[in-house]
Amino acid sequence: ESWVWKGCTVLREGPGTVPDRVLMSLSRGGSDAAVVREFDLEKKAFVPASEGGFTLPEGKSDVSWQSRDVIIVGADFGKGSLTSSGYPRVVKEWKRGTPLSEAYGAFEGDEGDVSVTGWVSKHGGVKLEWRARSLTFYTSRSWVRALPEAGERGGGFKEVPVPDHASVSPFGDKLLISLREEWAAGGVTYPAGSLLSADRGDLMER
Repeated sequence: ESWVWKGCTVLREGPGTVPDRVLMSLSRGGSDAAVVREFDLEKKAFVPASEGGFTLPEGKSDVSWQSRDVIIVGADFGKGSLTSSGYPRVVKEWKRGTPLSEAYGAFEGDEGDVSVTGWVSKHGGVKLEWRARSLTFYTSRSWVRALPEAGERGGGFKEVPVPDHASVSPFGDKLLISLREEWAAGGVTYPAGSLLSADRGDLMER
């Protein structure tokens, strides 16, 4: 068979550590759907599912590391778990050594969304966990929480209070907000194309 590289997600555990695991995506013949398998960079080999390796069947899945033993996964969990575009509508947390059916902490979008995703950001010593709904190709909504400690289940997510046309990215304790359209906030009107910086704590208290 012909397999095409679709990218990988690297496990980054912090300063002073050397990445040794990735979640590798490979598609059959270059299709949109891909299989996901955990790969050991030191042994240069896939980690078998029988040894606790993360493995997802062919599909339009989305994966990210939460910790070494928990990944954030959007996948086909069964009826109603995909959007009308065929991408994940539900994102869960999946613990190593358990079946996918036991993944927990479901975050759900609407069937009409393009996709729902989850990931972790680590910037400037600030560790955050994100969920996002892509409402269209140009609009989205984001939710964020502090990254849970290893072995713990985190608290609830809080929606980032910005317009759907804005994109948000972390920068230490700040959130960078990029505007596709004009936005009036706090008595100021910011033009389309603006890049704003906001204190995350202050913004999330709005």
